Amino acid sequence: MDDYKLWFVFLFVSNLLFFGTFRKSVAQEAGYGSKKISQYSIAERDSLFLLALSVLPDHNIPIEYRFQIPEYPPIRCATMILAEVRQNLDIFSAEQKAVLNKLLQRPGPDVLPLTFISSSGRFKIHYTDTSTNAVPIADINNNSVPDFVDEVASAFEKSYQIQIDVLEYQEPPDDNGVDGEEYDIYILDVGAGSLYGETVSELDVPETPQDDFTSFIRIDNDYTQHFTRGVPGAQVTAAHEYFHAIQFGYRSFLNNDEKFYYELCSVWMEDVIYDDINDYYQYLPTFFRRTQTPFNEFDVFGHYLGEALWNHFLVKTYDDSSMIRLSWEFMKDGSTAMEAIDQSLREIGGSFDQDFVDFARWNYFTGSRADSINFHDESGAYPEIRINEEREINSNISIDDSSKSLTHKYFKITTLLSSEYSISGSVEEPSNWMFGALTTTPSSEQKFHVFRPFIGQNLGFLPSLSEIVVIPVNLKILNDNNINSTVLSFNFTIEPRQLDIPVEKGITEIYPNPFKTARHPEVSFIFFGTENEDIEVRIFSADGRVIKTDNLTDKNFYSWDGKSDKGEIVSSGIYLIQVKQGNFRDIKKFAVIRK
Repeated sequence: MDDYKLWFVFLFVSNLLFFGTFRKSVAQEAGYGSKKISQYSIAERDSLFLLALSVLPDHNIPIEYRFQIPEYPPIRCATMILAEVRQNLDIFSAEQKAVLNKLLQRPGPDVLPLTFISSSGRFKIHYTDTSTNAVPIADINNNSVPDFVDEVASAFEKSYQIQIDVLEYQEPPDDNGVDGEEYDIYILDVGAGSLYGETVSELDVPETPQDDFTSFIRIDNDYTQHFTRGVPGAQVTAAHEYFHAIQFGYRSFLNNDEKFYYELCSVWMEDVIYDDINDYYQYLPTFFRRTQTPFNEFDVFGHYLGEALWNHFLVKTYDDSSMIRLSWEFMKDGSTAMEAIDQSLREIGGSFDQDFVDFARWNYFTGSRADSINFHDESGAYPEIRINEEREINSNISIDDSSKSLTHKYFKITTLLSSEYSISGSVEEPSNWMFGALTTTPSSEQKFHVFRPFIGQNLGFLPSLSEIVVIPVNLKILNDNNINSTVLSFNFTIEPRQLDIPVEKGITEIYPNPFKTARHPEVSFIFFGTENEDIEVRIFSADGRVIKTDNLTDKNFYSWDGKSDKGEIVSSGIYLIQVKQGNFRDIKKFAVIRK
């Protein structure tokens, strides 16, 4: 290459590095980075310092700080804690910084003297067979490498294969040969009881405009105190933490209200790669119980990591996982996490608002209401959502309440009157609200309505003992500074409209018909009378035997569970229902199918 060409290459690379670094510094000055130094109070700084120390094994915490650390709930992943420390290291005192620098360093060969290269040569596993950091020593395949290390290497290979080769995420940034050309995994006693592992963001990548970092991963050496123990614990950790390494190649979080998406996606990735382990089940009870926790609120203690269901919901809804990767590509270009989610959905014909309402519906169908065909695949293993209030309705009812941003609430209304129903509402900041209304009849027929509360919705005819589940959804997006301090009020009213009494008396409707006792809890009959007298209902078999007798007062609705007066379930066949009021009677046929 001649001197002119060499000079041109030098100029091109120099400009690329300069403008990449310049764009990054401008972006950071504008807030394109984590919380700024001036935004931390001394108390917040000291709190973050102690939280970071809490993830260490007790014997590694400097003795002068051991008794200052509060009793924290279990921490499963320390990645976000360490990333916040790394990105804001200058806020700490010189003494604190000296301690934290050790926490952010790679373990040296004096700690982990042994290494193993994975089958593809992509990963170097650092470990030891002595001290408190020792891995289990079993070596059943006699390859002179502990089986645990073999399994860890295989887990990272599988994570790479699915995340990079199949799902087409970009590889984590190269660490420029630190500890070798491979990506480094350090197996040691990570401490803090149930801590699974951590991805440590290390060096800024200067030639890119986004706030991206090289990284390395530390994982636990035995998984004896975890929800998922032993090798399966290491496997889900590999899937989880390697996805954090990938995320740091797109960019680090802009603010604390983005951290939720990093953890949500990593927990989801555990189940993508190891579907049969289900470590994420541990997060679901709190997620289904705490319906007033904002979707984008990050909790370092993992109480809301059940939000990983969001990605499962999207992938099944659209039969496509590409929108998850696309969201990270939008984030790489500078979109916030919430903007990127919406942008990626709009690319495939959806939107965050509409899908967030439907997500609320999916989360209703778990536990005893599970429907793995139409909703979450593993819904039968999930807890049931918390119902905020239950009411009965035989005339107009109105409910007033309030919600935090990006939350769902659930109100279950049972109808005591067969009627046509409508719902309308009023809310603060109408553009930030959508409502869902799920109706279920006694024969299990369901409809789901999505509407703006100020427009309202006709719910159609619902027989007595139907259920209306109203789901007000606050779609306002708030950032970390006011995510929990702002609530919006709402009101909704449900109105029944009395059915017009027909000119002719008698039985007007039987549903379902046929009545399948294995599928339907009951069969319902609507009838009308014009005289103010008691109503006698009798159900006969086809050969004229009286099966069931009831007396009603001033009602035009009757339901039957398929049992005789003796409490026995009737057999399949044709039956007759007779309604008698004074001198008037009416008889209709219906079928019962017992399977």
